[in-house]
Amino acid sequence: LHILTGQNHLLWLAAEAARPALLANWSQDETGAYINSATGEHTPSHPLVDAYRKYANHLITARTPHQLLPAVQADSAGWFLLTDADGVPYYFNFNSGQLQYSFPQLSTRTQGVGDSALLRPCSTMSRTVLRCRLALPSYMAASEYIYSLLESGVVDVTQLEAESCALRAQQLWQHPLPLSAVLMLGQYLGIDPIAEPLRMWIADYAYMLPLPLGWTVHELDGTPIDRPRKFDHFYSKKQFYHHRVLAVSQWEPPQWSYCRGMLDGIRRWEAETSSKQQERKAAPR
Repeated sequence: LHILTGQNHLLWLAAEAARPALLANWSQDETGAYINSATGEHTPSHPLVDAYRKYANHLITARTPHQLLPAVQADSAGWFLLTDADGVPYYFNFNSGQLQYSFPQLSTRTQGVGDSALLRPCSTMSRTVLRCRLALPSYMAASEYIYSLLESGVVDVTQLEAESCALRAQQLWQHPLPLSAVLMLGQYLGIDPIAEPLRMWIADYAYMLPLPLGWTVHELDGTPIDRPRKFDHFYSKKQFYHHRVLAVSQWEPPQWSYCRGMLDGIRRWEAETSSKQQERKAAPR
């Protein structure tokens, strides 16, 4: 398919091309060749190889993947989160045609988004629920880990975001996100999209993270779920997560707990850094 190194976001297409279904009237003989019983056509390679190759070439040369996405899938605000051919996430507005690599500036009057009540205060979480979430192992581990990385100077916040781009791009290429979904999860994690737009990348990162090793998803009766529902957590508790080794069960996806812990680690480090800078400025010379 001529997919080159660095184009990992297209490997899903190569995987599909490796096991394509046969079209009507096509069959494979004992030599491995393909024969069309209706036309008599004979080819040593799968009849869909050329189609896959052309599609791959189209995706490789497309610098604006929003052209491949039907505009009807956008929410009323028009914004969609996608990724370009270089693997960099970007936002595109189907209403205005605006393309930008930063999170869109929003206000409570944003058309569509504000009307649908997706912009809501992030402090509505009850103290009991908050204490439970802060006690989750994924949260605590991520908070301390990210804080220690930042405090030691191993990485900075910009590098954390950059390192998340590969996974985000790979998933966004196949499953772009409407702004409403990013807003919903961002506020669920405790990010204010108006005051903290630079932290909203953590929200779509939370969507893209796979279930961590050791965790399983179960129905309320304990039956394991192979394909967990992804958006039910905002509305009802229809599934839960369990880690057999840690003997921990929780309603919240552990990868979301991890991202909330990441957010806490970043906030603590930034607050302490700001405090130290103010102390140095106030110190007598």
